[in-house]
Amino acid sequence: MSLIPGLKSEYPATAISRALGLSRSGVYYLLDKGDKVTDKLERIRQKYGHLKLKFDSLCREFPKYGYRRIRVMLRRREGIYLSKKTVQW
Repeated sequence: MSLIPGLKSEYPATAISRALGLSRSGVYYLLDKGDKVTDKLERIRQKYGHLKLKFDSLCREFPKYGYRRIRVMLRRREGIYLSKKTVQW
């Protein structure tokens, strides 16, 4: 999210939040902790990237399921045990 600090110097947080579909507090959060959030997302993508197709197929098959139910379906169908926070990320 190194994009947001560059935009902040030119535009107000309200305009950035509207353009990106974020809340204004979300923009400030990313300004404060943006690198930590993106680093964590990258670590999760590298560690569990091979499961993306399984996640996507379950999400398409059950579009109204949240992360809790998706986690249960991964466990039942694939035998993959993940924490709820990992599935949520």
